[in-house]
Amino acid sequence: NQGTTFTGLPGRLKDTIDNTISDFLLEAGPNKYYRFNSNFEEKILHSYNNKFPLNAILVWLYRFRNFDSINLDNIRKLFLADYKLTEDIASKLFAADKISVTKDDKPIDSSNVRSVLKITDMVEVISGREINPFIKIVSVKSKDISNAIGGNCIMDATYLLQLLSKYKQIILSGVPGTGKSFYIDEIASEYHRVFKVQFHPNYTYQDFVIGKIISDGTIKSVHGILLNILNNMAKDDNKKNQYLLALDEINRGNLSSILGELLYALDRDKTITIKDIDGNEFKINLPPNLHILGTMNSADRSIALVDYAIRRRFYFVELEPNYALIDQLSTFNSEKLLGDFLQALNDNIVKFFNNRDYRLGHSYFIKGTGTADWNSEDVFELLHFKMIPMLIEYAQGDYDVIKNTVSAEIANASTEELFSKMKTYCGRS
Repeated sequence: NQGTTFTGLPGRLKDTIDNTISDFLLEAGPNKYYRFNSNFEEKILHSYNNKFPLNAILVWLYRFRNFDSINLDNIRKLFLADYKLTEDIASKLFAADKISVTKDDKPIDSSNVRSVLKITDMVEVISGREINPFIKIVSVKSKDISNAIGGNCIMDATYLLQLLSKYKQIILSGVPGTGKSFYIDEIASEYHRVFKVQFHPNYTYQDFVIGKIISDGTIKSVHGILLNILNNMAKDDNKKNQYLLALDEINRGNLSSILGELLYALDRDKTITIKDIDGNEFKINLPPNLHILGTMNSADRSIALVDYAIRRRFYFVELEPNYALIDQLSTFNSEKLLGDFLQALNDNIVKFFNNRDYRLGHSYFIKGTGTADWNSEDVFELLHFKMIPMLIEYAQGDYDVIKNTVSAEIANASTEELFSKMKTYCGRS
């Protein structure tokens, strides 16, 4: 904070808090925490003339992290997630700077760091100050960054199989078009047998575990898909065979009703007992070679949030739109344009809805399993008959969503104009 005396970290911290409170930047939050006022960025911009370089902030904040690779763009996303800032606010508060950062496992003298960051004249230094002996280096992998920013850019079939082998129960979540169902087909060949079930509001415990039917005037018990799977596995002489139960659209069903007491069996260390109408008992203990993979569309706001008891028993992997994959597999008039277009569109969608769950996934612009060159007619039809109607549905019929996301220029463009309008939309000449 401006005017703070640099006489030691504890004193500096207290002075900073006291001074910023007096400047009305912070307000008391719950549990004795402080939080920024809603207009804190305007007050900061009004009070401070010089913007501190953002990359300098990043290197300084994460200087005791041992990254497996240096990528300032990813570290910036980590910073924004850690401090709950948006890109817009960050661009207001910090200066954009171009600095070169290299990875080195050896300690670097702090004066050299300040020289590289070009902030020597902006920082007051106390000579002879000892390095804090309690600071420890923390190792950070690329996967950690991806998870922190709410995405999973490095997810692939191999990694998903590793997670299933380790944790047994995984739910893939994400917006439409991020490849949730694709991954089920991608890993199917690694399993002895794959069983697929699609949950929906009318799916019941009787369908999934055990139920009853009337046959020839008599009420009889009937096994659901889970008991049938466990029976098949019990008859398998090779106990090393892996089985996969794929639960598509898992959050569309009433999970508490569908699972019943099976919820406790998901802990994997518990055995539950169920009875049929004749009083026969069935002991259920989910074997380690049965993996459960669910998919969940995070954009479906009509569906209640998944019960906390379910969340505790599954590992959740969020799939992000993969713009680089679009450019690897799809071109538009032989140019790599569609990835940039979808990224710009998703940025506008988040701004309009203030909700990242309404973004669109990369599979919209991927045809089959190979590469493809899209023509103007195909892109036009995709936009007008699939993507724009979905955005209008998200906006509950508010057609302003078109001009605020896709843009009026693209929505009104003919097939002949579409390519050039999309290039302009992406900031290309």
